[in-house]
Amino acid sequence: MLHEILNDVETATEHVREYYRQDIDRGMPRTGASFDQWKGGGDRPDIANEITGDDCVAVSFLAVEVPRAAAIGLMDREKANVDRLLSLIPTDINMWELDEAGYEKHLGLQSPAQELWDVITRRNGEKWKVGRTKGSKIMARKRPNLIPIVDSVIEDLIGYGHYWHDWHRALNDGSGLPQRLEKIRQDSGILELDYKPSILRIMDIVLWAEGKAAIKRRNAISAAASTVLLP
Repeated sequence: MLHEILNDVETATEHVREYYRQDIDRGMPRTGASFDQWKGGGDRPDIANEITGDDCVAVSFLAVEVPRAAAIGLMDREKANVDRLLSLIPTDINMWELDEAGYEKHLGLQSPAQELWDVITRRNGEKWKVGRTKGSKIMARKRPNLIPIVDSVIEDLIGYGHYWHDWHRALNDGSGLPQRLEKIRQDSGILELDYKPSILRIMDIVLWAEGKAAIKRRNAISAAASTVLLP
């Protein structure tokens, strides 16, 4: 289990419902709510096998920027290789539907997805400032059903980050997590708003929201303790 919040369907549903509210801070929209749907999504058929400017804009909705050098590299200098690798990664397979052989084929160490990860994060070349967080958001934009988003908030909550096999194991541990996530997606009401984020994205939102809440609670406790200790 990644975190107990994923067993609390009621609270998790409220996290998702709140995330997709149209107006939140002084009437401004939460940009992250548009990440999946922006310009028809990153996996829509006509652009599924290339990284586009719209993908870079969508990634920026999640509070990170694709560095200029990386954008040029992914959409120009490395374009042929990126396009080739994306063409080998299916858009219609869900992470939790993969058995062990399927996992190794699509997400394992010798898979096109792993090779694309290495290209995006420049593991074997001069860095262009794309690490695990930015890399996961770029790949989740292109393959939302296969690649989970990971950032520092989620890492702090669950204790690990870019380990696809751990996410795959949690989704296939027999606890019915994919079915709970589907219920959360349905009960949140977002499908009525014509949003249809992937199940992995729903999991990301729940974990992120719970992580932010945990940070807020810790800060409040710390502030209260500091007040008590003041002379």
